[in-house]
Amino acid sequence: MRKIVLSIVVFLNLNVSLYAQEIIWADGLRFQLGISAYKNILQESLKHPNITYRNIKKIFICTEGSPCLSSPKNGIISLVYHSLISFEEMVDELIEQSMPIENHPLLIPEVKVVLEKRHALATGFFWGKEGYIVTCAHVVAEETSFKIKVLYKNLEFTQEQYTADLIAKDDFSDVALLKLTPSDTENFLSLYSSFPSVLIDEREWSYQKLTPGKSLTLRGFPSYAGGKMMESQGTILDPMASHWSTRLLTIDAQMDKGMSGGTITSQQGYLIGIIFGQMRHMENLENIGALATDFYSDLFLLKQLKEFKTVKEDLIITFDPWGHTVLFKKERNFQYAVRWSTLQSFLTLDDVVYTNAFCGEKGKRRPCGILVWQNRNLELSSLEPQKTIITQINGIDLVQGEPEGSLKKFSWFIRTQNLRDATLTIVPTVLPPKEGKKE
Repeated sequence: MRKIVLSIVVFLNLNVSLYAQEIIWADGLRFQLGISAYKNILQESLKHPNITYRNIKKIFICTEGSPCLSSPKNGIISLVYHSLISFEEMVDELIEQSMPIENHPLLIPEVKVVLEKRHALATGFFWGKEGYIVTCAHVVAEETSFKIKVLYKNLEFTQEQYTADLIAKDDFSDVALLKLTPSDTENFLSLYSSFPSVLIDEREWSYQKLTPGKSLTLRGFPSYAGGKMMESQGTILDPMASHWSTRLLTIDAQMDKGMSGGTITSQQGYLIGIIFGQMRHMENLENIGALATDFYSDLFLLKQLKEFKTVKEDLIITFDPWGHTVLFKKERNFQYAVRWSTLQSFLTLDDVVYTNAFCGEKGKRRPCGILVWQNRNLELSSLEPQKTIITQINGIDLVQGEPEGSLKKFSWFIRTQNLRDATLTIVPTVLPPKEGKKE
């Protein structure tokens, strides 16, 4: 099959080198209808931020059914010509056919987070090139300083140990941002020149790419491994396990203590989730998988924690009435924190609501709904403070359970709906609030 070699059409500054992408067209494509539009879409797609970090040096454009050369490891990929391809489809295809460029010659982005006060460990990862480290808020708890151990690509630890300080955390989404101290940042860069970083998927439509059955890679420091980094494979069970708060993913993969803050990456190398908990069988409590927050949502929060040290807006991913995935931003008009010394969660909306109430007969009491602790909302004057528990809103049960309970469900409603117009199911109680487990 004859091919026509066009001159270099796109140059991309990849920081480490200047790659020229050579595009080679099959002979029969010269006079195809729509070829001009295809060329324009291809050139625009090659400028997308995701493509900047893909190893693409040569592209063969072939007709359907014809043989086409491809060697992704060497930066050679092939595309089948389709006249009606969209920009989004073209970017997706370039990603599917190529491999990511290594972002560091020696190190991986995942790190071990050592919790000296609690004699425990967890997982985190470098985010960006400034020494920021992401982990789970429940890993941080009330500690403010952490020892960080870094790994080579062979998963062996480097000799150095670094110190990172807490920058900010968000208990509601269970995400925390740390940063190496200035002196350790200088020491790190003197040895390794730059920080390794997770690969971020910057496609605006990437939140739609998570579907059941997709293969994933999990990395973390499970307790069963004796402090060693473990890498395992898994698949998405449910990409929308919850939409009460930050979108949750359920993963069919082995999970254990120490993996909180670990990474879940796609086959294309992009970080898609942060491990935060175990999925357990409701009857025998057997570990049956991993729970993870969706990184598309987390990234929106991390940028705020970096800039403001707090979260001002949430990115909500949910379903519309027709079952389509939609997302929108919502101002966070409530406060949420966890008092780790007592393992007691609390939510305030102008000091109106307090959670971890209990209900049920003596001996069978369980966390149940939301206790109205203090009510200054005249429109909800029937909710008598300290004597009312809300158990349902619009038919949604607020009884606490896994993976989320009444607290996060209630916060969803106060963010997205007007309680004045909601149907509340309440039960009277004179029981004071009791300490309970964190939801």
